[in-house]
Amino acid sequence: MKIWLPCNECVKKYGPADVRASYRTDVVEDRLIVFTCSEGHVNRYYVQGIKYQLLFEASFRALVEGFYLEAVLGFTASLERFYEFYCKFVCHKHGFDKDGFKETWKQVSNQSERQFGAFLFLYGIEEKRPFESKKYKMDKLTKFRNQVIHKGCLPLEEQVIEYGELVFNLIMPVSVELAVKDAEYFHTVTNGELFPDMEKYRERTDVRSTGIGSILGVTYDPVRGLEKSFREELKKARSNLLLVIQQNLIAEKLRIDRART
Repeated sequence: MKIWLPCNECVKKYGPADVRASYRTDVVEDRLIVFTCSEGHVNRYYVQGIKYQLLFEASFRALVEGFYLEAVLGFTASLERFYEFYCKFVCHKHGFDKDGFKETWKQVSNQSERQFGAFLFLYGIEEKRPFESKKYKMDKLTKFRNQVIHKGCLPLEEQVIEYGELVFNLIMPVSVELAVKDAEYFHTVTNGELFPDMEKYRERTDVRSTGIGSILGVTYDPVRGLEKSFREELKKARSNLLLVIQQNLIAEKLRIDRART
């Protein structure tokens, strides 16, 4: 996934709104982004974010830009990481320590169905009722995932939109349910997920923290998440893409002109 980040020195020179101060960078696994601007300034950013939200946002952007296969793979990974997040939340809440959870999760981490099974039982323990698989169309979700990932089916645009919408419509209400019911504990756990490696960079003045935002974000006002529509968010994102492309072209032209002078 690529995101735009400012060069801190160029911002001082050109201003925060000037495209010459912005650079398109890759989000990497360890979340530490290092890039050098065209004027030689080195920038370091630490990306905050819960893993399932980062993956969903990357997949959402892939869908917006027309990379349908990549979007399906990402939405699938996001859902699995949400199962892990939910299981971790419930286990920690009931006193199962981090090391114990980590060791246990290793035994299911390579199999999607095992992860879903763990989620089903922990959901039942936490909510005192079965997870409504039919409501969330889990059979349809699983069938499409298998067709694309295991059988090599090339998905159509509408199929990917529907798949992303199904994943969104599962993660959003379940995460809001947690956030509303156990607000204080949810805040504690999500903070740990937002900054998993921040301790390594906390004392470094040359590393700045940044976020990318996600349509799955529920940290500050959980209930508002239920008002979001996946298709409406997609429509807005596609409109914004045209502006981003225009800004990108302008920025590239300015950099070429600057290099010639």
